[in-house]
Amino acid sequence: MRCVMHKILSKYISQTTMLRCTSLYIYKVIFIIIIMEISNNKKMDSVVKTLDSISQRVTQIDNYINEVRPVILSVKKELSAFDASCGTWMSVNKQKQRNKSSITILGNVKLDAIVVNALHQVKQDGELYYIPHMDHFAINITGSVFHGGIGKIFTDNKSIEKIKDCKFSQSCAKQNNCNYYHDPVSFPGSKDIRNYTSNSWQYTNEKSKSNKGRTFGNITTIETDAQLMTADDINKFYDQTMHDILCSLVLKKIRDSN
Repeated sequence: MRCVMHKILSKYISQTTMLRCTSLYIYKVIFIIIIMEISNNKKMDSVVKTLDSISQRVTQIDNYINEVRPVILSVKKELSAFDASCGTWMSVNKQKQRNKSSITILGNVKLDAIVVNALHQVKQDGELYYIPHMDHFAINITGSVFHGGIGKIFTDNKSIEKIKDCKFSQSCAKQNNCNYYHDPVSFPGSKDIRNYTSNSWQYTNEKSKSNKGRTFGNITTIETDAQLMTADDINKFYDQTMHDILCSLVLKKIRDSN
């Protein structure tokens, strides 16, 4: 009987050795089936037929494994790359959180920002930055860096200051006491924040020196308005944009905390 079992097993061993993970299990199944067949006094041809059927099924499973293995390996590779990128993102994000400081704007009004030493260090990553020697916040949107702070808004024309750009560039002798605005980029050491009048947000299509409102932002004339803006108009618009962004961040932080 042992010789018969050996011959039967030898016939099918070569067909099952191709399996990577299930071969030992299949051998056990074959052996159990043989024992059951013999113990039930069934003919050996019945055993052989059963083994043939199992062998065919094993071959089908093996073919299926070979077909899906490349897909599994590809998915595994993509998951590994995804895990690596997530790990990098989490590491960078944690590093950013550690580097953030709470910058006081006024009283209890604060914004969290990454402190850097110069505008060229402001990255295009969706974060808010702060440059201490300028006392300006900064952001980088699509490669364009905007900087500034939240200025005062005057409701009348009395005692207004820091609204128009100073014309003396770095030669301004009374920079600290000058009523004009000194951009820290043009005036190293300045910590001026641009201020505005209440009508600075009122759009007008009048292009005159006396006009203190916005001359840009109307979608129907946006292209022609851009061509007519002076350097002062553009600088003021950029600073006003930063003012509004910071106000929006402060507003959201206050509302979210309530």
